[in-house]
Amino acid sequence: MRKGRWRRGLLCGTLAAMMSLGACAKEDDTKTTAASAEATTSAEATQEQTMAPETSAAVTTEAPATEAPTVALTTEAPTTEPTAAKEVMTFSLEAVPNAPNCFRTELDGVPEHVFVTSEYCFAESGKYVLCMDKGLAIPGDFAKNLDMIIEEIERQIGVGFQPDPSKSDVVDMSFFYNDFNPWEGLDLGGRFPIFLMTERDGERIVSGSTENSSMLGIAELSSDESWDAFVKASIEMDGEVPTRKDHLDYFEPAHELTHVLSLQYCPQSTIFSEGLAVVYESLVIDALAERSPAFVETKLKYKKPVFSVGEAVNADNAERIFCSDYSQNDFEHRLAPYGYGMALCTYLRQNYGDGFFKQFADVVNADPAIDRDEFYPLSARFDNIMEHYAADLKTAFGEDIFTKFGTWCVENGMIQE
Repeated sequence: MRKGRWRRGLLCGTLAAMMSLGACAKEDDTKTTAASAEATTSAEATQEQTMAPETSAAVTTEAPATEAPTVALTTEAPTTEPTAAKEVMTFSLEAVPNAPNCFRTELDGVPEHVFVTSEYCFAESGKYVLCMDKGLAIPGDFAKNLDMIIEEIERQIGVGFQPDPSKSDVVDMSFFYNDFNPWEGLDLGGRFPIFLMTERDGERIVSGSTENSSMLGIAELSSDESWDAFVKASIEMDGEVPTRKDHLDYFEPAHELTHVLSLQYCPQSTIFSEGLAVVYESLVIDALAERSPAFVETKLKYKKPVFSVGEAVNADNAERIFCSDYSQNDFEHRLAPYGYGMALCTYLRQNYGDGFFKQFADVVNADPAIDRDEFYPLSARFDNIMEHYAADLKTAFGEDIFTKFGTWCVENGMIQE
């Protein structure tokens, strides 16, 4: 984002209630979206070139969405050369008998093509189903690039996703559509859903993930109407006008899909989960930028975040803070789990390699005290579970891991403010 304010909500509680335990809301102010909402950059191809679906099937119109909790973040983003002109394409939509509110479609993989969703639709991949809201401008290679991100995450953290045939029902998204579920009846075939959602009626949709699904609230993929509503709500909240990014940013899906794939493997605290996602989103984009031009602009326009932890981390308090998981943190330091987690996962990776995740996860999975269903801050057993979680970190990396980590933080000037 060139300048202005960006608002992100805290979706952990909402997704946990709506989907399942383990929701992780990403609030990083420098990685807020996954794609550009500019359907075209030429004078002839304006936002008025809305694509009409090649189907006569009727689609129910949803009522206004329920507003998600919000936070305010500020960021400045560097600028580069303007992006290449895009061509608006028309694609066919296929009705699905068991899912009357949405249509099957397919992206052609061409980065210069843009597909505009005028209906609720979905595109299928081997490991996920991309569920697309109305009013999105989808680059033709978006799904292909998601495939590359998933494969690179799997390679780097050492775990893979295999579709589970027993999990076929789509997540109920009616919470966000006022009791209307656009993807009701859609058969996932064991894959996990990735929901691409616009902002609508002044509501701001936050990105978040569980081990079973991911939701990307992407203003840059919004139609002009929903973007205007987003801006209106932003002004009412902060008095500042947010600015659309001028590039397609893949940090957001890299972060959220790291959550999905790693949470499938083992339950995680907020600190560990967010730290893992912050570290590997950068590693994944760096690796992919060397293989595909689709990720180059994302990397060039990346701005390294600064996370305030409130209390400087050292050898004496590192374990106490880890056990607290910042569950009682104030709004000012709401990003502290990202800062502590990024430092911790950076330290573990430097000293134990990319295999550190599985090394720790295997210990966690073998610990009967780690109950996935109660591993969240409002749980009555949360404090007890976090004590076991810290003990598991010691089992995996040594009894003095917190002392070593805290000392390393001080010596390297990490999370000291």
